[in-house]
Amino acid sequence: MSENFDNDKDEGRIEPERESEVKNLIKLEDGLHVGTVTLVKFRDFIAADGTKGEYVDLYIKPDECEFELKASYPHNLSEGTLLGDLVERFGTKLVPGAKVVLYKIFTSKRIKFLTTTDKNRVTGKSYANIIRESVKPLEPLE
Repeated sequence: MSENFDNDKDEGRIEPERESEVKNLIKLEDGLHVGTVTLVKFRDFIAADGTKGEYVDLYIKPDECEFELKASYPHNLSEGTLLGDLVERFGTKLVPGAKVVLYKIFTSKRIKFLTTTDKNRVTGKSYANIIRESVKPLEPLE
């Protein structure tokens, strides 16, 4: 996979004859899990008050299931922020003015993390939610 990709230009595929298999609902139990970060994406957003911002999304494949979960962090990289604390847990020291490549820090890393079951406020459907502060490297850093 190229490290220079533009996710906003993904036009998808038209497959008129493709069949999709219906699967049993898989529920991820609350608690500690182990998995792999499969992808890092950057996503723009506009808040209700019109403020613009950006999120960093880590796509995580838990070992015990077929689907991926997403942990989102505001793209604010400094000491004491959610993203800053995450980067430091993965062994990168934060130095003001320095540049880091988040894709290289996280992609393909083995991690441990906690999940809880939450309900969507609109649909009422349950989903597994990663507790963002719990994402850590599986092996302790030296």
